[in-house]
Amino acid sequence: MRYSLIDLFRTIAIVLVFFFHISIEINPIWGRVFINFGNIYRFNTGDLGIAIFIIISGLCLTLRYKNKKIEYVKFITQRFLKIYPPFFIALIMGVIFYYILPDTLLQEGYYYFPQINTADIFCSLTGFCNFLGRIGGPFLGPSWFIGLIIVLYLLFPLLLKKFKTNPYASLFILFLISLIFRYLYNNFPPLIYKLQPFFPLDYLFEFGLGIYLGLVVKNNFWTYLNKYKKLSRILIRLGLLSFPLFLVHHPLLFIVNSLEKLNVSLFVSIPLYLLVSGVFSFLLFKMIKKIPRKI
Repeated sequence: MRYSLIDLFRTIAIVLVFFFHISIEINPIWGRVFINFGNIYRFNTGDLGIAIFIIISGLCLTLRYKNKKIEYVKFITQRFLKIYPPFFIALIMGVIFYYILPDTLLQEGYYYFPQINTADIFCSLTGFCNFLGRIGGPFLGPSWFIGLIIVLYLLFPLLLKKFKTNPYASLFILFLISLIFRYLYNNFPPLIYKLQPFFPLDYLFEFGLGIYLGLVVKNNFWTYLNKYKKLSRILIRLGLLSFPLFLVHHPLLFIVNSLEKLNVSLFVSIPLYLLVSGVFSFLLFKMIKKIPRKI
């Protein structure tokens, strides 16, 4: 069952991510950290959007599997088939942009690799860039998210079992793990690269919070907006496009700055960037639908 309320949260999350990336292009002040709890939990709008996506991931998996027996291999295979086909298609788009567009345009995007090495290719193909100390690959900035979500998927069956046994203790333990990791990562710079391979711990609490909400909140809460048919249809369409938008929007960021250098108003360049991102995400969504992803 599709929950339009959850799709509303997906839409909010992708808007926050877009706002952060656009702000980096035109006014970095807007992208600064605005939530800071003891230099441990620090959020800018992009961080907040990612946190919402992670919570939603844990929540949706729990709503789907809380009353089912999970066959681990089948579950993981389904998750891979859900994540990697759209990722690879978006990656191909990113590679095409990288090699077709001139460097002068690509450099207008804030995340640009003038040279590519073997590690860049490996992390681009796997999505495990952050494990190598990189934010993302040279072709697709958000590729770091793939490695993160895959690790959380691998942990989900075990986490769900623990949460069913004792949800409060499980959530508290995940909070402590994330708290300790974030504290060490944000306050001891020499540890940053040593802790980088464990970065999924950064979002373990958010993922666990999604599992917790899926278990303790009644299903009729999530179906609340479904009764508003027109609104529900709009939210569902936006929700379906949220992951394709997340994947394809980053390589197109050069549009904003390159048009600004041509004295094109931001009132024109930003809507144009959003339109182009929307077109490419729609094309990606259509291609994904043609790929069989069930076993």
